[in-house]
Amino acid sequence: MSKRQEAFDKIVAAMAAQNWERSLSAMGSSCRYRGVGGRVCAIGALLDDDEALVCDELSCGVLNLPAAIEYRLVADTGFSVWELCWLQKAHDRGDAVMMEKFKALADSLNLEMKL
Repeated sequence: MSKRQEAFDKIVAAMAAQNWERSLSAMGSSCRYRGVGGRVCAIGALLDDDEALVCDELSCGVLNLPAAIEYRLVADTGFSVWELCWLQKAHDRGDAVMMEKFKALADSLNLEMKL
């Protein structure tokens, strides 16, 4: 199995486990890498807790992650930074369409959507 498929599977499993709900801040106003109720965002599913804490404290999006975290994500997953952005946006779009967005991404990235 490719690194890309493994990373995608990990993200999809995390989203399905939280019933395709977004990972929101305590105020419910913004998406977080680690949110209320143990939820994670798409990229947060690929981060360890320390990395997620740093990124949440910096309030940084995928395009401005700390360089060491960005490099690790790209190396570990095989996704480009832009593809990571697409995965993040699929999460950020919201609950009602999140699964459909991930299905569309799976098709466009030549990955399998396993549920």
